[in-house]
Amino acid sequence: MTMDDDKLGLLTLRAWKTREGALVNAMMYLGHSLGLFAAMPVGETIDPSGLAERTGHDPRWLEEWLRCMAAAELLESDDGHRFLLSPEGAAVLVDDASPNFAGGAMQAPIAPSHLEAVGTAIRTGRGFSYSDLGTEMAKNVEAGFAPSERALLLPALVPAIAGLADRLEAGGSLVDVGCGTGHTLELLADAYPGATFAGYDPSVPATDIARERFAGNPRVSIHTEFGHDLPSDPRFDVALTFDCLHDMPRPDLTLAAVRRALRDDGVLVVKEIRSTGDFRTDRKNPVHAMMYGSSLTTCLASATSIPDGLGLGTLGLHPEALERLCLAAGFSSVTMHDIGDPVNLYYEVRP
Repeated sequence: MTMDDDKLGLLTLRAWKTREGALVNAMMYLGHSLGLFAAMPVGETIDPSGLAERTGHDPRWLEEWLRCMAAAELLESDDGHRFLLSPEGAAVLVDDASPNFAGGAMQAPIAPSHLEAVGTAIRTGRGFSYSDLGTEMAKNVEAGFAPSERALLLPALVPAIAGLADRLEAGGSLVDVGCGTGHTLELLADAYPGATFAGYDPSVPATDIARERFAGNPRVSIHTEFGHDLPSDPRFDVALTFDCLHDMPRPDLTLAAVRRALRDDGVLVVKEIRSTGDFRTDRKNPVHAMMYGSSLTTCLASATSIPDGLGLGTLGLHPEALERLCLAAGFSSVTMHDIGDPVNLYYEVRP
């Protein structure tokens, strides 16, 4: 068959750009873990020797790293000798209180054993759990969502849900289903000292971190259990499932369990990845391919970790699909909220 030379050249470039992205991500991880980004002055240029003085690291190696970050346009440099971390760059690369902080990207490269597990899943259809991925993955998951949650949870989401703040201020009870390491619970427990909180998650590494986080706090209990293992009596005023229903093998069973455990005047708040269910529409997302890569390595893997898993994956719970699941579980209404989170949509689900 004849080939289009322009198309051939473009596809060749795209293939090599994916390799570049993997290597730049690895260097971002080193810049974060070695404190290189944090050591740079914001809005002032610095050379490798200056960064070496600040960090104690080797200037020649720092020069190569700085040039890599400048070539990736994460740092600014006109000559490859002096480098600038802009205020915007600091918000993305250093300030973990910024909703733009890219902590989720600055992770260690995927281990060969992890990729082997993905390969096995592709061959067999059987995935693996977050618990199987260990403590580092539990920490990485928190690093990815914590900045936006700190920026949006209390200032934007809580006020958007009618009566939520009043219920917690009055000493209500909240359950976080898929609580992970407990970051969300910590923000809410600090903000509402009269309320009580419970976290459920099947990941042993994540709940170990959560228990350590809340050691000595009698208002927060952590349970290493699936969402469908919730108590069967209506004891909670508020339930959360934040960015996790699509990870669950049986989100339908979890939602049914949440409905049983939630009081009739309570509310379930759901956070899910933005998607429409239409591949052509979702391709407008500039990190569309990354979403599918994340699904293969974590979300779909978790969602197929038991034989009868539904296998939704990262982009599998678009608004229509979520509403169907919630109504089938016994809820009566689903209201979507867009609070300016570029990655997620939020839903107010009422019994």
